[in-house]
Amino acid sequence: MIRLNIKNLHIYIHRLYNRFLKKMLTSIRNRTLLTWLTSGQQRSAATWAGSRHLGVRSFSHSHRGIRQELSSLHRIDNKYGEIFYNASYETTKTHMRAYGETTVLSNGVHVVYTGKHTSRSPKDKYFVYNKWSKSAGLIDWGSVNQPVSSEVFSELYDEVVEYLGKKDRLYVYDGLVGRDIPGYKAKKVRFIVPYAYQKHFLKNMIIEADTDDKRPIDFTILNGCDLVNKKYKIHGLNSETFIGFNIEKKSAIIMGTKYTGELKKSIFTMLNYWCPLNNILSLHSSACITDPETKDTISFFGLSSTGKTTWSNSLYGLIGDDEHFIVGDKIINAENGCYAKLAKLSKNEENIYNAIRDNALIENIKIVKNEKGELIPDYDDISLTENSRVSYPLSYIKNYEPSGYGKIPKKIVFLSADAYSVLPAVSLLNKEQANDYFLAGYTAKQGGTEKGVNGVQATLSSCFGKAFLVHPPRVYGELLMGMIEKHNIQVYLLNTGYFGGKMGNGAQRMIFKNTKKIIDSIVSGEIDNCKTITTNMGLKVPTKINDLDESYLLPWNTWKSMEEYKVEEEKFIKMINDEIKKYKV
Repeated sequence: MIRLNIKNLHIYIHRLYNRFLKKMLTSIRNRTLLTWLTSGQQRSAATWAGSRHLGVRSFSHSHRGIRQELSSLHRIDNKYGEIFYNASYETTKTHMRAYGETTVLSNGVHVVYTGKHTSRSPKDKYFVYNKWSKSAGLIDWGSVNQPVSSEVFSELYDEVVEYLGKKDRLYVYDGLVGRDIPGYKAKKVRFIVPYAYQKHFLKNMIIEADTDDKRPIDFTILNGCDLVNKKYKIHGLNSETFIGFNIEKKSAIIMGTKYTGELKKSIFTMLNYWCPLNNILSLHSSACITDPETKDTISFFGLSSTGKTTWSNSLYGLIGDDEHFIVGDKIINAENGCYAKLAKLSKNEENIYNAIRDNALIENIKIVKNEKGELIPDYDDISLTENSRVSYPLSYIKNYEPSGYGKIPKKIVFLSADAYSVLPAVSLLNKEQANDYFLAGYTAKQGGTEKGVNGVQATLSSCFGKAFLVHPPRVYGELLMGMIEKHNIQVYLLNTGYFGGKMGNGAQRMIFKNTKKIIDSIVSGEIDNCKTITTNMGLKVPTKINDLDESYLLPWNTWKSMEEYKVEEEKFIKMINDEIKKYKV
């Protein structure tokens, strides 16, 4: 008998609700009810009776002890809610529709809106600082890796645990970071999230751990996205949003944002912490096989929207489009899916375009009706955000590499979205230049990829992934240089940004078909034998590649005013040299 009082009233009400729902679903198991609940999704009465996707029993038949684990390992005491462990696509799609989390397009693809946050919030990322901990002496503290006290983290962790403990539904997903190969055993990570779309995203992006995988959990991310930190000013933090890591406690929490990219990049952040500790180089890059016979590979380094997904998808065998690491003589994809930008997507990017089908999940895009009355996404409408996205399994890409790894790259391409319009279309870098440009990470942030970024902004992002680095940039630079020297890797600097003038006054985006010709010449090796000149920046630049000549390959030839070009070039050279000097000390 429960004595009613304010403290336990919610438990009593919740228990009555569950009893009522259980009786209702037990007595009315037919297709009419399911069709009503899922707005038209067809399923047989026999399947409905067996699966009980929307009932009060857990769907985790393969992991009966998950409720106990949540309590003992994570202090989440959820006694009455539904807990779904490594739920199937069918389960998450049914839940997304039934609980109103998504809108379903005419082709069956789900679209979710993530609220006010449609991009990452890098200014709200923190690490617990404990003077005597191991991580305190390793983390590169500053504006990227901000310190927070263990007391504040514990206070917020308790709020997230309480929130998850009261949820009617919880989704638990155990995944692997990378693949098990000789010399590397994949890290096992656990995500605890309150929404089906978040679990669906994780299944698209992260390798699912086998149910009989007995390795311990290496790290756990708890998502309290509906919560905000109302005491952030008292805590001395940036805002109500909080993405906090406690390395010694092997856990992280997310508050105040429903953007799925925070889940993905939280694990990439931890990968960037783990890898250097074992002399492994982690990379913000894509990778693909260029030759089906030799299995040679190429890797593209770059920030979001600079072309990692587009150009790696355009070649023979995609290994991965965003997060990799190198162990021995192999490059390994840390993920199992793709997370592509949709703004201004065209059919020219056919691998991405054709991957938007069943089980893909679209985020934050306007939906319109076509002439047939079908609901379709409007890729040209960026009024919601410039950072609309789609996640889908890697297997949706034609000629993907199912093993998830390949030989160490013979060629590396730095993708630099030049906002000054002064970088050549492509340059061949020597080893010293490769080190300098890797550490400088010159590129441009594209609108919407981070909170507060609008339009195109020139930026210096160390290692082409400063927002995700945990150790000092030199640590990653030394690992890369060692790899380049050992394997005699050629590095190229490719402009995927602008040419022809200043932003808003003549600047044009690099021409897609021309960039494809350049990449093809890199893959074939033709570019290495082209006649070159050395620019004022010290860059070695080809003067002719197939039908591309100096009028396109040399940037000053694309400007109307040589004087204006020289002014912008001098600004660029000073900016790069000042940044490089920081790492020469």
